[in-house]
Amino acid sequence: EKESESKFYVSLTGGTPALYIGILLGFIERWKERVIPVYVPRGSSTAFPLNVSFALEREKLKRILRALVMAKSYKSSERLLEENQDLVGGNQQIKELINSGYMWLNFDFQKSASFLNRAYTDIKVENRPLAQSLMQVVNKLKDEKESYDRTKQLLIALAEIIVVNLQKGQYPCALGNMFRFHEGLMMYILYDKCGVQFEDQGKRIKKDWIDTQKELANFLDQYEVNGEHLSWKNRKVNRRILEAMVDFYAKEGNIEDTTVSFLKTLKKLAELRNKTIIAHGYQGINRKMMEEKLGKGIDEFIRELRGLAKDIGGEPPDFLDKLNALICAEIDRLE
Repeated sequence: EKESESKFYVSLTGGTPALYIGILLGFIERWKERVIPVYVPRGSSTAFPLNVSFALEREKLKRILRALVMAKSYKSSERLLEENQDLVGGNQQIKELINSGYMWLNFDFQKSASFLNRAYTDIKVENRPLAQSLMQVVNKLKDEKESYDRTKQLLIALAEIIVVNLQKGQYPCALGNMFRFHEGLMMYILYDKCGVQFEDQGKRIKKDWIDTQKELANFLDQYEVNGEHLSWKNRKVNRRILEAMVDFYAKEGNIEDTTVSFLKTLKKLAELRNKTIIAHGYQGINRKMMEEKLGKGIDEFIRELRGLAKDIGGEPPDFLDKLNALICAEIDRLE
């Protein structure tokens, strides 16, 4: 036979089950369908072929695929599917779902929704209610029309992405997302808890409103940052103005102490962010450095972040966990 057509017969006779199964899997991983496992029964001189090679390899592939999905390693999951088309056909809806999760993590809800919609018709009927609930969530986020409810949902989604960044050790990404979350959270609190009114899609403090807020205006006039008075008369919203207004309403008792404490924790990260490649420097960053700035462990911070997200939206940020459950249910169908 030509070398490309040669077969490999692997005997499963003798030794321990763990030993010969390990040898078999090693052969299958290297030569795939060219491996034929055989077994010689006790007292016989005849070797019987066993039709188990593809089944074993497929189940191993499915286990690895589930693990990658649950770890939210979506690109690795997609690559694994593409490299093993001979083992698992009919997997297009899984690729679409995997890409929906990847786009969600990149805050691209338009594409996340598109991939989810494209997968829908090939999803098993009993899994479609879960798919529909996910589509409702992502369709709200992809709507570019500004609204109070959409802002809340965007903050919840961003909190979920930060959690994933921290769990996967993607600390520069986490810092960048925390920086945006800090600003968005301040605007949400000022609007929702303190009655601050914005205009021009949140870019300015509303003139008619601020003209009636004499105490706040006097506070902003006296507010200093690094020895310099705050420039706020043009009403343009920036981080320093938001922080000043949070300080004012915190002193007035409009913002809960736990929320004020969390905002201060986020602010501590600004100095660290500015030294990294996502801002103005080239400094690396690790878990220890993050925890030193946070003043607490990453796990504790994640619990606080999830609690805050739940307070904002009434539900924990679990879109990706539900999506992963759907993907794994579809993986179980692979043959």
